[in-house]
Amino acid sequence: SLLEDLFLLEIGTQKVFPLYIGKEAFRNLPNLRVLDLGFNNILLLVLDSFVGLRRLTILRL
Repeated sequence: SLLEDLFLLEIGTQKVFPLYIGKEAFRNLPNLRVLDLGFNNILLLVLDSFVGLRRLTILRL
C-alpha cells in the first residue's frame, strides 16, 4: 500500500486537545524514518505507540 512507502509524517501543531496517540498507532508504516509530533500543547502517548517503527531515525516531540 502507499502508506507502507511513507517515510515522513508531520502531525505537528494540531488544534485537537489533547492529541492522543494510541497503541501501535504507526504499525502500518514500516518505512517511516521521520515522525514530527512537535508543537502540540498536550500530547498523550500510550505505551507501545511506536511499535513497528524499526527504521525511525528522527522523532520530534
